[in-house]
Amino acid sequence: MYQSPKSALAGASDQLLESLTRFFGPAPGSRAHQDLFFETIRLREAELRKPKGEVNEARILQLTKQKLRLEAERHQVLHRRFRATQLKFQQPPLEECCADCVRVHQRLTAVCQAAAAWFGAASLRANQQLQAVERGEPLPAVPLPPFKLQLPEGVAEELPPSLDRCSRCQNMLNQYLKKEEEIRLVVAVQNGGTPMGA
Repeated sequence: MYQSPKSALAGASDQLLESLTRFFGPAPGSRAHQDLFFETIRLREAELRKPKGEVNEARILQLTKQKLRLEAERHQVLHRRFRATQLKFQQPPLEECCADCVRVHQRLTAVCQAAAAWFGAASLRANQQLQAVERGEPLPAVPLPPFKLQLPEGVAEELPPSLDRCSRCQNMLNQYLKKEEEIRLVVAVQNGGTPMGA
């Protein structure tokens, strides 16, 4: 059956991507990578719950290494994404859409800066733990920093709705405050349920 050059090229690209994924694993940041990460956690926890005589230590070690590698990659992607968004919000708006525009951008910059710092530290920790496990050492307990906002003077952590704020800025603020809430939950889990940001 005839295929146009464009269709043939697209098909070849899909096959190449599929081959690379089988050989190297799914690309960090992809849905397949996320699915593999959570499936690895599930399998590892299931193995750890087995009765003592049935636990496969080699399997646990394999899954621990895979979990740490995927975790390091996953957090590094999030670090880069939030860092890029932080740099975008740090730039002065091309035009101020409302009287509260600058303050909203400053608040969003603080969210992205805190997220980039935390995910960067989490990626580094996962790599350090992976290196220790690969050397045959016990999994080290490496503390993570809190998720901490660095707000400029005059910008409060809570920004209630304001008549000076347009709907576009309010929607952006709502979107990133929701992200912040989700990140704080992740941080709390990673730190054993302790409250963050204090």
